[in-house]
Amino acid sequence: MIGDQLDSLANQYHELANNFKSNMDYKHNEKEILNRLEFLISLMNEMDSISGENERRYYREFTNSDSRTSTLVWRECKKYEKQ
Repeated sequence: MIGDQLDSLANQYHELANNFKSNMDYKHNEKEILNRLEFLISLMNEMDSISGENERRYYREFTNSDSRTSTLVWRECKKYEKQ
């Protein structure tokens, strides 16, 4: 799910560049990029706080589909998509 968000962010940057080069309005791209960045940074910080410094726990949190991190990512991405 995070990969989808990052891919979408890359697409927004590409669209922003194209609109800028074509002298088209790109404010909506800037707004979408800032929204996605804010969402991703917040989510990543929260994920990092769950797993902490422990490498084993970090691995478990990202590989177990029932972990707190997986649940958090699923819930927050679905909330973001509804906005």
